Amino acid sequence: MTHQLCGLAEGRVVVALEGGYNLTSIARSMVAICKVLLGDALPRLEGAVIANESAQQCIQSTTTALAPYWKCLKHHLGPDVDAGVEQPVKPIKLEEPEPHPSANAMEPEQQAQSEPHPQVSTKQNATHPSSDDVSELLQQLELSGHTRVFAVQPLPSCPHLNDVQKLPSDRLDAKQPCGKCGDTSENWICLVCYQVYCGRYVKQHMVEHAQETQHSMVLSFADLSVWCYPCDSYVHNSVLFPAIDAAHVSKFGRHATLSS
Repeated sequence: MTHQLCGLAEGRVVVALEGGYNLTSIARSMVAICKVLLGDALPRLEGAVIANESAQQCIQSTTTALAPYWKCLKHHLGPDVDAGVEQPVKPIKLEEPEPHPSANAMEPEQQAQSEPHPQVSTKQNATHPSSDDVSELLQQLELSGHTRVFAVQPLPSCPHLNDVQKLPSDRLDAKQPCGKCGDTSENWICLVCYQVYCGRYVKQHMVEHAQETQHSMVLSFADLSVWCYPCDSYVHNSVLFPAIDAAHVSKFGRHATLSS
């Protein structure tokens, strides 16, 4: 996707990291994106990749919601379909990306001589960047004058983990609405009493709940991150894994891959 976006606005692309605090996935995604921006060859997809049903549903719902405002999306709904009305999900097949245009424009020797950016060594079929890839990428960025990297770093532990209570059942409902306003767009669940309220960017009902009860730890249904109010920080610890996994099963229908 980054490769395709680079074809817009003469390659002036801003990459912002927001949500999704699976540390392994974030590291791999960040390395892959930076490699594309540096002009490295794209990793090849082995065979056809079919998006799972929940991902297809999200894409279809987003397309339906935006179609009244983005004319380019209307053809995805078909000529006889009204925008704004949710449609049945059609299977989505992810095709292998086209080769980078610059790869075919010159002979290999010419391309190596005219390459404007320092290259990060890669294996053509690598899909899981290693720690060596990350270190080498950071060195290349530093040589290019980029010495500051900003990232959300969750605490590995905090004194308020003792406040976390056991799940009232083996399951959570990630679609549960806010207990005060009924909003379903961006809710959190308290890991002390397991009540659900909306976030600070909706009507702040979870913030109010924390202030009234002094309950410290909350889990986001949006990105499955855990926030500690007294520490004013995200926390990633095995004590939180049962709740995170239960929310993951509710959202995606499968167990999460979690590591300390």
